[in-house]
Amino acid sequence: MPGDAEVVKRTKYKGRQGFTLMELLVVMGIMLIVSTILVAGYFGMIRAASYTAAETDLFNHLQLARQRASLDGVRVFFMLIDSNSYVLVRGAGTLTRDMGKSETSNRYRFYDAYADYDGHKPEEINLAKRVRVWNMDKGLYGDDVRIDPTNPEDMYVPVSGARYKRPSCKFEVLLPSTVEHKEWKRGDRYGFELYPRQMLPKGFYFDLDDGKPVTLVFKPDGTTRQNTTITVFEKIGEKSKSKNKIRITVKASGEISVEDV
Repeated sequence: MPGDAEVVKRTKYKGRQGFTLMELLVVMGIMLIVSTILVAGYFGMIRAASYTAAETDLFNHLQLARQRASLDGVRVFFMLIDSNSYVLVRGAGTLTRDMGKSETSNRYRFYDAYADYDGHKPEEINLAKRVRVWNMDKGLYGDDVRIDPTNPEDMYVPVSGARYKRPSCKFEVLLPSTVEHKEWKRGDRYGFELYPRQMLPKGFYFDLDDGKPVTLVFKPDGTTRQNTTITVFEKIGEKSKSKNKIRITVKASGEISVEDV
């Protein structure tokens, strides 16, 4: 049988097999502090990456719009569609009639009597099929474009009132269910989407002071009509804006500059 000394030793050993409540609380506190630091650092890295992405993407797309205008010899529109998205559109012409509904299908049509498609084969023209067409004056679009260059249109001379026929291009498109075709009016500028609609990183928005999206037009020589400033901010809370903003200035000469404010 074990002696009294051995029994006391075993009893003490068994009493030290677990941790005290104080030790557990200390360990949990250390883990909480470390995890807080790691999470804060992670979200800080995500915010910094999003900020850089917003700045870089905007600058690159503005440069791209200017380059395409010069290379293609046409006007290219940089359009802010809403508070956090934008698109590049290659200018094509203007509507010479209000948009109407097709009598034979669930499609909508508009005309451009000045489009330079006369003499081209239909299969050459309809390379634009499934390309999105934008109404730059209304910020609206239509999909699955079909072009028919054989339809003549009645034109008239404003002073004398004399009428004449001119070969006209008929465009047929599919509109989103939320768009009313009567919003497409004679005189509206239209064009074809160069690149898909772009979105700012999550949490970033354009600062639209007057509530109206900006349309910036690059001419074939790379210039613009006037100096234009585009400001982007980060929305932290429900109503608060970040003090750090991105300001992109496009001068009338076409020069593009970026600054953090």
